[in-house]
Order: sequence, then structure tokens, then C-alpha cells
Amino acid sequence: MKKIRKFVKSRKSGLIVIALIAVIVDVFFLTGQSDIKYFGVLTLYGFVYWITKFGSITTFLFCIFLLILLCIYYLLLGTVDATEKIAVWFVLFFAIGVIQKWRE
Repeated sequence: MKKIRKFVKSRKSGLIVIALIAVIVDVFFLTGQSDIKYFGVLTLYGFVYWITKFGSITTFLFCIFLLILLCIYYLLLGTVDATEKIAVWFVLFFAIGVIQKWRE
């Protein structure tokens, strides 16, 4: 367990970027809805948080990025599948951020 903890702590930002990339890939390149995608990304994000205890500000910055992306997509394309997926990811990460802030 100590090796895993050390590995995750040394690559914290990289693992968070992987979660961000997974969300972007889901929004723009994958079709259909699947709970497995949501569960996998949120589990990775929760695991990294559990090991490193990074602040909720990181999650809220990610939410702001998603909200800006949602606004741009909604203004340009209206209600398409991508805007719905971005909204779902926003709500999920916002809920995680609120839980993180509550625990701090």
C-alpha cells in the first residue's frame, strides 16, 4: 500500500489530467451513454483524492472549465449530445467538490 501511495502522490497532477482527458474524450469522441465511463473516471478521481488529499479548489476549477465549455457549446450548437454530456460531468464533479469542501 505504501508503494501505491508513493506512486500516486508523485504523479498526482498526471492522474488528474488523465481524468480530465477521459472526460473530454467522452464528450467529444464517444457516442452513447454508459455508467461505466462515469464510474471509472469518478473512481480514479476519488482514489487520487483519497491518497493525496488535494484541495477542493482543484475540483471547482475543473467545474468552472466544464461550465465554460458548456456555455460555449450551448451557444454555438444548442442542445446536442455533447452539451448534455458536459452538463452531466459538471454535476458529478460539482457534487464531488461540495463533498470535498464539506470534509475540509
